Formats: sequence, structure tokens, C-alpha cells
Amino acid sequence: MNSDASLSLVNLVAALVLFSVISAAEAAYAHLRRGRWREFLARGVPGSRTVDNLLTSRGLLDDTLSLLRATTVIWVALSFVALASALMVANWGVLALLTLLFLALLAVLRGASKAMADLHPLGAALVLTPLLALLIWITKPL
Repeated sequence: MNSDASLSLVNLVAALVLFSVISAAEAAYAHLRRGRWREFLARGVPGSRTVDNLLTSRGLLDDTLSLLRATTVIWVALSFVALASALMVANWGVLALLTLLFLALLAVLRGASKAMADLHPLGAALVLTPLLALLIWITKPL
């Protein structure tokens, strides 16, 4: 594999990881119950104050997650095209098949990350909150 293809593959993997993290964050915050979260906040669980701040600014959180989801989908698509061109896939039938398989992979990744976050929304919210706070800080001027 040449260096262009290797770099494209690394870029694609990074985009897929961020896509999975954002999907998990969406599911975790969608299933987070306010009453149960107040118990964590009252016990002083580390990171609970940041999650509470994100929950109180729900509009900003939803807007940021929507922006990040759209951005990562575009990043994933461009990375896929770069990888396909680096591998010099010239046969349109092969490219169409690879595209369909890749879209299926995206659906599986989204479903798996959402299922993980649905099982443990509180834990997922605690783990993903520092990253989300950073991403909200970065995208806030937008």
C-alpha cells in the first residue's frame, strides 16, 4: 500500500471513530433522565457538573451535535473518496459495491454506538462530556 492510501486509510479511521463518538453522545444525552442525573449531581460524582451544564443548555448541545454529525459525515465521505482514488479503483461496479458496503458499515457503527450509549447513558455521558465540552467550545463561534 502506498503512502497516499495509508494516509487516506488513517484519515478514514479517524473520521469513523469521531462519527461513532458523536452517535454515542447523541444517544446518551437523548436517554439521560433528569431525575436520575440529579442524584449523581447531589453525590458529587466527578464530571457531573459539566454534564449538568450541557443539559441546561440543551439547544446549544443539540445544535453542536447536529453540526458535528454533518461535518463528520462529510469528512467520512471525502476520506472514502480519497482512499478509493488512492487505491485507483477505476471499475465503476467495484466502486459502487464498495460504496454500498461502506454505507452499511456506517449504519452498523451508528447502531452499535447508539446501542452502547442506550445501555449505559449515564456512564456514556460522563465519559463523553469532556470531549463534547471541548467541541462545543471550538464550534461555539459558528
